[in-house]
Amino acid sequence: MRAVDVGGQATAADRQAAILHQALVAGSNLLAVPLDVPDWSPASLFQGIPWSTVRTYDASSGWVTWNSRGPSSLPLPSGTRAAWVTLTADGDWTLTGLVPGPRSVALRTGWNLVGYDGWGGATTVATLQASTGAARVEGFSAAVLPYHLRLVDGGEALLPGQAYWLYVPQDATWVMT
Repeated sequence: MRAVDVGGQATAADRQAAILHQALVAGSNLLAVPLDVPDWSPASLFQGIPWSTVRTYDASSGWVTWNSRGPSSLPLPSGTRAAWVTLTADGDWTLTGLVPGPRSVALRTGWNLVGYDGWGGATTVATLQASTGAARVEGFSAAVLPYHLRLVDGGEALLPGQAYWLYVPQDATWVMT
């Protein structure tokens, strides 16, 4: 990540503030929270968009669901940084926070839902697979029914702000930079 001033001068930046903006469609959206934010509750993370449910999955504890009509103050697990968000109408999601430094994600045997926040450079699916042993990587596609998931090719770059389902045959650690 580099900071650029109005004169075009650039320098490496630590803990830089950032804004993420995504246009979302009504229905299911697989989202990642690629920034460090002060409040991880769904009510705070998804304020300003018409969400009805938020679901996240942690391989150690299973599914957790929040409903917009009920209490949503419990935080999203910051380790996954990913969630299925159901919208009742199209919306524009804007998130502000700090670009995170490198982090390690503990992957458990089986399926893991992980939001990618590696702002440090281009990481491909093949690189992820080589470092973690992931046998399968799936990403969001609104066009693929019924689950909105597609197999992600080994040559594709992982994108900050995108969430991925990873299948690992044994426990592993993924270091995002």
